[in-house]
Amino acid sequence: MDYKKYIIYWNKRDFYNYGSQVTFHHNSASFKNSLMSPGKKIVSWKTSLNYQGERTYPQLPLLRRGKTYYVASKFKTIPENSAYIKIDFKDNLNESIKKIYIK
Repeated sequence: MDYKKYIIYWNKRDFYNYGSQVTFHHNSASFKNSLMSPGKKIVSWKTSLNYQGERTYPQLPLLRRGKTYYVASKFKTIPENSAYIKIDFKDNLNESIKKIYIK
């Protein structure tokens, strides 16, 4: 199989930074916030096709119908298994059509 790899990096501005200690390394980021509420979003990425309205370029690849995609993550948490990834699929009207949670 021929796979294309799309690596998504943290933007140094778009994360939960209230009381957070964030250190950016060459190939990783360290995040620490002992006062953060459970379930709070640390960082997010999105794809918007409306450049005129959003003034941002897509941060994620556009998905194609009928194709198979894989998500890989690499992070350590204390306590163990205390973070997850939420993928929210939206239609062209920005309505949520499916959500997937990866622990």
